[in-house]
Amino acid sequence: MSALILSDLTVRRPDGSPLFAPVTVSLPPGLTGLVGRNGCGKTTLLDAIAGRIPHEGTARAPGALRRLEQAPDPGLRIVDLFGQGRAWDALGRAEAGAFDDADEIDWTLAERIVAALSRMDLAAPPDARVGELSGGEARRAALAAVTFDAPAAILLDEPTNDLDADGQAAVARMLEGFGGVALVASHDRALLERADRIAELSPEGVTLTGGGWSDWIAARAAAAERAEAELDRARDARAAAGAAAEARAQAAAGRGRQGRRLRASGSHGKMLMDMQKQRAENTASGASRLDARAIEAADARLARAEGAIRPAVALRFDAAAAPLPEGRTVLQLSAAEAERGGRRYGPVDLTVTGPERLRIAGPNGAGKSTLLAMISGALPLTRGTCRVTPGRASLDQALAAPDPAVPLVAAYLARHPAATEQGARAALARAGFRGPAGDRAAATLSGGERLRLGLALVLGAPEPPELLILDEPTNHLDLEALELLETGLAGFGGALILVTHDEAFAAALRPTRTLVATPVDDCHVAFTEAG
Repeated sequence: MSALILSDLTVRRPDGSPLFAPVTVSLPPGLTGLVGRNGCGKTTLLDAIAGRIPHEGTARAPGALRRLEQAPDPGLRIVDLFGQGRAWDALGRAEAGAFDDADEIDWTLAERIVAALSRMDLAAPPDARVGELSGGEARRAALAAVTFDAPAAILLDEPTNDLDADGQAAVARMLEGFGGVALVASHDRALLERADRIAELSPEGVTLTGGGWSDWIAARAAAAERAEAELDRARDARAAAGAAAEARAQAAAGRGRQGRRLRASGSHGKMLMDMQKQRAENTASGASRLDARAIEAADARLARAEGAIRPAVALRFDAAAAPLPEGRTVLQLSAAEAERGGRRYGPVDLTVTGPERLRIAGPNGAGKSTLLAMISGALPLTRGTCRVTPGRASLDQALAAPDPAVPLVAAYLARHPAATEQGARAALARAGFRGPAGDRAAATLSGGERLRLGLALVLGAPEPPELLILDEPTNHLDLEALELLETGLAGFGGALILVTHDEAFAAALRPTRTLVATPVDDCHVAFTEAG
């Protein structure tokens, strides 16, 4: 057996209901991308396969199975992530001359761990504590550890989150060189494009599609077309069943009226008329039962067809689409410098005018978010000046959770006190929250719905922002929310400053300029415009 085999695998909620229908699937060696809406149970499924949580059904791996540690204990050493803590300590004692049996010492351990870290472009010492590493470095260390002992299967949950372009490339190389079964939950479209197959998790279970991201998108579009066609056929069948039943009922009623006229005329014998009446009633009763069953079957078919349709949410932010005048200056940094953590950032000379789209790029820890803090005023300048339009907004702030009990209309009015309730409902409707949906509590929103609310609060404002700042907006979004975000921002007519490691997302927003953060040395970061 070389495949990872899941048989009737499911997990139950506290109320006893299944989180998703039992999953039965065989995953051969290669990369399987696991996708699905936030909250559908992707992480839970991986935990169940790894045996970390109670579950029903079975998961059989072809050998050793490893699960990527999402949030390792900061007190652990890198060697502990590799499962080699005791061996490392024994090696240390041996090198100090304090050991009993040299045959039990793995003299190559340090070399092999360093090589594994190097493949993930990480130069940290093996005995470094996780808490001493940056988020991206900790992720690289955990990824290096997961394949260290050549397991037969690995389970990864959003492995490229918090990683810059170099880190994402290292993950791609790792997966390409891995010969076992890799089941990877991800919204990274570049990574999913490399997949051998896509497994989509939904309440109905898992659906497998061969190929990568583009193949899955094409298959999803084809399935949507088939579902729409089936819905049309089901509606026609229901209408036909109802019309046939109505026609038979009217015909039976006509025959009944004719029989009553004949009986009243006395032209036929009473016995003959009674026999004909009974026969007609029996025929009508049988036809009525057949019609009822036909209508019931048509209703069931229609319900299934309607359930197979994925409702599309159309986002419209008309005011936000109005272009900012070309000559309007929304940001001007002049010889701006700041200090943070013993580092000097700048000087920066930057002017953003009109509907420009500026991407700030650079490796993890280079200072991209620091520059945003300089722009927003969260980090005071030590030299130079920063003039920025008061009409600026951050999508991160809009996505911050409002009071869970607050209705959406109230959340909008709290952010825009000058707005009317009618204006709030109109803005929410343009984001897909129509009618009573505007009275829902924020706590009831899914990940994609929270994003739509954030877009309504920012792009649907009475006065849309002249400058929108996005700092890694795609982290922790599912694919549906990613598509919504791209759609919502496509028509934004103001200036935009973007920090992201998601190349597909950046390409969709079409930046007009790129500013690169580059560490000059341990104490200085410079910002230069890409040619």
